[in-house]
Amino acid sequence: GIINMIDLDSDNDGVPDVVEAYGVDTDGNGKIDNFADSDGDGLTDQVDGNNLNAYNSGLGLRRPDLDGDGVPNYIDLDSDNDGIPDVVEAGGPDANNNGLIDAFVDANGDGLHDGYINATALMQTGPDGNADGRADSWPNKNLDRDLRPNAYDMDSDGDGIVDVIEAGLPDANLNGIVDGVIAANGWSTSVSSLVALNLPNTDGNGNPNYLDIDSDNDGIPDNIEGMSTAGYLLPGITDTDGDGLVNTYDNVVGFGGSGIFVYDHDADGTPDYRDLDTDGDGQPDVIEGNDFNLNGIADDLVTLTGLDTDGDGLDNRFDSLNSVTNIKGTSYMMGNGGSLTGDATPGSRCTVQKKVPAQINRDWRFVGSVLPVQFLQLSGVLQSGVVRLNWVVIASKEVDRFEVERSTDNIGYSKVGTVTDVVKLNEQQGFTFHDDVSALNKEVIYYRIKVIAKNGEIQYSNILLIRVRQTKTLLAMMPNPARDYVMLTFASEKDGEITIRMVDDHGKTVLQLQKQKVLRGNNTLQLKGLDKFSAGVYVVQLLINDELVSQKLILAR
Repeated sequence: GIINMIDLDSDNDGVPDVVEAYGVDTDGNGKIDNFADSDGDGLTDQVDGNNLNAYNSGLGLRRPDLDGDGVPNYIDLDSDNDGIPDVVEAGGPDANNNGLIDAFVDANGDGLHDGYINATALMQTGPDGNADGRADSWPNKNLDRDLRPNAYDMDSDGDGIVDVIEAGLPDANLNGIVDGVIAANGWSTSVSSLVALNLPNTDGNGNPNYLDIDSDNDGIPDNIEGMSTAGYLLPGITDTDGDGLVNTYDNVVGFGGSGIFVYDHDADGTPDYRDLDTDGDGQPDVIEGNDFNLNGIADDLVTLTGLDTDGDGLDNRFDSLNSVTNIKGTSYMMGNGGSLTGDATPGSRCTVQKKVPAQINRDWRFVGSVLPVQFLQLSGVLQSGVVRLNWVVIASKEVDRFEVERSTDNIGYSKVGTVTDVVKLNEQQGFTFHDDVSALNKEVIYYRIKVIAKNGEIQYSNILLIRVRQTKTLLAMMPNPARDYVMLTFASEKDGEITIRMVDDHGKTVLQLQKQKVLRGNNTLQLKGLDKFSAGVYVVQLLINDELVSQKLILAR
């Protein structure tokens, strides 16, 4: 009932609009700090382009849209599109999963929940040292202490595994953005339609996995367990595109990115960062990965203390920093490519050692009994519609054959070929297989090699991910700026129907056309009658093939 321009929290997610625009609000009152208005135009001097009079004052803090979905943060219930609503990431209550703060009370009519203001505000910013009206730091609700608080960070705990994956939400194309239709409120309907949002908390202690750098409490941080030993990369500190995912694990320029492709060493369906026995040998990871004195004997004290001073999810027994200003899950013995030279100032005490130097892997990923083969490498590349797989093994037992298995969802695998080349014992040997995927209309394909020994034993390789294509529907609009009509040109993968919406700068849908028929291939539709709308900036949205495509449209008069 309060119009946005005088509502301190326009979307009722408990986070004030000034904070969602990255403005400074250290006292949590929902208003920009250090307010001064020299020219009396109502805009504080820090963000006023002209402090002499009301003309040419500029756009103030503007209306940032972090995830680029066409819905500005201040009216976006999920500003980073990880599927977890802002109210939850800011630590507010939302028992009914509607993205709004529960039990709303606003006696003074300012639009901000009376129970979450000033000292009890959900998100107080750091100070503004350079007097530009914007917060220079985010000391609260920012687990990894980077330049993005959790609600605007696609990797809130900084372990390299994106929040949408750790939250157990769908992300089939592995772009760090939750699948499903993004509604006008900026939140995916695949999540908002749930009766309740139950975020995984594997160890049952403290924070859910997306805010826990050791999700299974085995003393080995998720950053280390998230990658294979040979594929390990130490985390950097640079985040060029400012989406909360460091460049080391960010494969997208701009918002979004796959993060770490989570690794499952024993292929049991539970990735290592949530698996208490990664190699399935019956010996817990907490023992096999924490030989503090490096004597090769399980004589170290590895029982949990139950204490977590810095609240990062890593028990004090294994935390070597325990500082709320320096959260990281690294080891001094795990370096790039699996080298034994790791982080000089590690965040954990874990050693992830290997007892025998000749071992292919570390103890927590090495089964003491002899397996048919040791996989040294499984790699692949897509060329002209054909995936060319290569793998290198050392066989310690007679091998009957290799079966190449493929999956499009990393759940169900099917055999696509067999390799029966002679396998020599105790020699490094390479094998190849070519898989034609030119007719497979999928963005991502997964492969694994199944080894069948002559004695009947079966062993699997690690899982290899191949990106086939990255599809993105493009929308062109002419003319733009427009007056009374605009022509929309786009491509559709199949015959069907689409929905067209036009949203104004307040996030209100002012025009909606449903069940517009389109054909496979290029389409052109006319959006007319625009002369009845005021001049300004609008967003045209197309819901096509379960994808929301947005483009800015300027109406001129």
